[in-house]
Amino acid sequence: MEKERGSGSVNENIDIVKTVNYLWPLGAQAMSNRRRWKIFAFIVNHKEEKLLLRDITRAFPNIPKRSIVSHLQKLQEANLVACRLYYQKEAAHGGAQPLRYYSVTSWGEIFWRVMRWAKIEALKMFAADLDET
Repeated sequence: MEKERGSGSVNENIDIVKTVNYLWPLGAQAMSNRRRWKIFAFIVNHKEEKLLLRDITRAFPNIPKRSIVSHLQKLQEANLVACRLYYQKEAAHGGAQPLRYYSVTSWGEIFWRVMRWAKIEALKMFAADLDET
């Protein structure tokens, strides 16, 4: 979303309101699935790591690999998670081997923080309503 211009990065061509209005329902829809929520939480909580598909499938041994791939695709479509490439040197042949890893996007980070905040606020509001009755 950032564009390089002469003296540095600028976001002047991005309408933030339109962007959030577009991304918000995609994120909400993606999070409507409990398994997908857990997979997203795992990726967010391991954001410092380069999570390969095998790392994610090992973390969820009861979810078939095919299902995990589908959930990752939905998270990518919602711009919550990105699939990136990095090259790991292969010791035996000396060449670089491309590996795909999954990481949370900047929008995914924001969405996660807002959803956690909303949950805490909902708990407070619900507790207050119960106290009034």
